[in-house]
Amino acid sequence: MTTREALYVGINTYQHRPPLQSCEEDAKQMAKILEFDYDESYPNRPRNWTAPKAATLTSAHSKKVTEANLMGELDRIFGDATGDDVLFYFAGHADRIGKKDLLLATAEDDPKGVRAGVKITDLLHRAATSGATSVTIILDCCHAGTAANLDVSRNVTILASSDDDHQSSEIGNHGRFTACLLDGLQGGAADNVGRITALSLYSHAAELLSFRQDGQQPVVKARLDKMVVLKRVSSTVTLDELRAIPEKFSTATSLFQMTPEHEGPDGVSRTGKETYDELNDMQKEMEYFKHLRDAKLVEICPPHKDLYWACMEYGHVQLTPRGQFYWKLAFDDKA
Repeated sequence: MTTREALYVGINTYQHRPPLQSCEEDAKQMAKILEFDYDESYPNRPRNWTAPKAATLTSAHSKKVTEANLMGELDRIFGDATGDDVLFYFAGHADRIGKKDLLLATAEDDPKGVRAGVKITDLLHRAATSGATSVTIILDCCHAGTAANLDVSRNVTILASSDDDHQSSEIGNHGRFTACLLDGLQGGAADNVGRITALSLYSHAAELLSFRQDGQQPVVKARLDKMVVLKRVSSTVTLDELRAIPEKFSTATSLFQMTPEHEGPDGVSRTGKETYDELNDMQKEMEYFKHLRDAKLVEICPPHKDLYWACMEYGHVQLTPRGQFYWKLAFDDKA
């Protein structure tokens, strides 16, 4: 059975460099949010990545983040990773070394003297030779995009907070990039069935950073031949609901007419306190369309703007382009 080994590194305090504010907390929060998965088949949330206590290395840790300690932890997670998924997160200072390498600086690093840390080329070599099923590397540091200029082996993904010649900034208690990732991992980057991947996280973070217009551009580099799901959250719709779309729409472009009975007998609105089992079949159908609407799979046809008035005035709903895509998937599966 595949295990999921993670290492989260956050360094605020350096001996020869200016302090940082958010790196330790970022590492702790990433470890916390990735610790458990969501799966409806389990009564409790199943373990996802390594527990924070065993996987977080910070400058406030009893073992300072020295080069020796970091290398020891990397030996641990990559040394026996055959068949495992591996995740490495780093928040701290980083410098370009030469034209192509990036040094993830540890606490004793001295830019004017003895350099200390792990080079991204070493990290990628470990990923390529470890036998891990997948490796995800997340970097929230200056010049992080330097890592994305390098070749990666199969099923290795790099998420970098900024381009190779740009700084990565902090805001409040988080790095800007990590703040976007944490938002995405709470569900903002999930697909319709609750899966979050490195690529969906990148898309989510890039959108948020672009909206803020602060000039920080994240970078992604990946070579994937499979979907690597970093986390699952509760989904807007279930697979059964997706498969049922052709039962409501005879074609991908059909309209479905809503009626006052979808609200309740004789069009009497519900109180909102009813349990699902207390609803009649028409009301349950209404709940189904609400789920599809929330997943952006159906839209309400003009002139109505919400489902309530579409019901009360015999309006219609139709599949969005994304809904039509799922209609075809479900129809072809049943054909």
